[in-house]
Amino acid sequence: MITELIHAYRGLPAPIYVISLARCISALGAFVYPFLTLTLTARLQLSEAEAGLVLSGVGGVSLLGSSLGGWLSDRYSKVTLMIGAQLGAALGLGVAGFVSDSLWLIVPLLLSTLSVSCIRPASSALIAELTPGPLRTRAFSLGHLATNLGFSIGPLIAAYLFERAPAWIFWGDALTTLAAAGVVWWKLARALPHDAEAAGARAAALKPLPPQSALEEAVEGSIWEVLWERPQLMCYALASLLMTFGYAQVTFSLPITLTQLLGPSGPELFGLVMSANGLFVLLLTPLITRRAEGRPHLSGLQRAALCFGLGFGVIGLTPLFTELSGLSQSSAWTLSSPLVALLMLSVAIWTAGEIYSVNHGSAFVAQESPASHRGRINGVLPVILGLTRSLAPIISGALMGLLSLASFWLVIGLSALSAFFAFSLMRLKWGSAR
Repeated sequence: MITELIHAYRGLPAPIYVISLARCISALGAFVYPFLTLTLTARLQLSEAEAGLVLSGVGGVSLLGSSLGGWLSDRYSKVTLMIGAQLGAALGLGVAGFVSDSLWLIVPLLLSTLSVSCIRPASSALIAELTPGPLRTRAFSLGHLATNLGFSIGPLIAAYLFERAPAWIFWGDALTTLAAAGVVWWKLARALPHDAEAAGARAAALKPLPPQSALEEAVEGSIWEVLWERPQLMCYALASLLMTFGYAQVTFSLPITLTQLLGPSGPELFGLVMSANGLFVLLLTPLITRRAEGRPHLSGLQRAALCFGLGFGVIGLTPLFTELSGLSQSSAWTLSSPLVALLMLSVAIWTAGEIYSVNHGSAFVAQESPASHRGRINGVLPVILGLTRSLAPIISGALMGLLSLASFWLVIGLSALSAFFAFSLMRLKWGSAR
């Protein structure tokens, strides 16, 4: 296993490993957002509709942060921006820990969300500009793998803290965010070419590569002019909306589903599901990445849509499998129950979709974007996708009130599956080699 990992990710530029390590550390303590729905509903006693509104507000702030981070990363040092945003996020999370039993926690949580959202466009643009085109799928894959390595452990810790020490969900997240900022500062910020002669090889490692194709040549104009001239990027974003709506259910509708089925045992099973997601990423990412490297990115996105559609649709069988397991809100689940087996199958399938989506989606955006606008494009496209994440809790909350659990998850699966046809049309329009 270790040999496979080393072989799959060797040969990347040194800063890519640093960025990936920082993501792993940060994700190791990412306690707050996976359990935010349960914090609002189980601890603060908000209704599902009220929790949906709060989560939509968090999503809206995330969109603002993504746009701001993209704009700043095209104008200033991406490394400095990443460190500053991590420090801001840690401050907000630390304050939230002191008011974790009050609705006041929403205020510092929003400030933290704004900061966190600035990090992704900066780091994605940095990976794209430091990595040769043929290696980008591998580079983005490593970042995703590192993040989920942390997520494979973090939710289990958060599940333990949720009932026993809820404030430490926020403080623990803040501490690991600070640690991630320290790694980026120690290994990258000191290499910034303020004095290239003194910085030596480390400064050279952060020098952007020349454009890898004509599409990556710097251009003049606003971000909207660039997107108008490259409709393939907008089509990618619109097709991804369908998958994003399904993936947004993992942290909103899935914990609610499990809590409705199992009562107090639901949060613990949700923690297992989230950790399983991280574990499957660890197991499947090297295999999928090595087999998919060099293949057209739109083909990989088609596979992502198929996996999302099937994986989320399978969750519709949870009420039936709960009965087969002999479970109720007064009983505790076991690892050997049919319900757990069904959920693990579902997680494995949609995790494969997640890997295809991140690897090929990020690389597709990088190859279609001019170097002069990478930060803004990596900020604006997540805004488009984030609109879906923001609205998903409201739409999902309404749908869950109208449909049975089985019907609800069938709708989610069909929504994600429809993205397959959208990506197929893109291949017909812009060529199967894209």
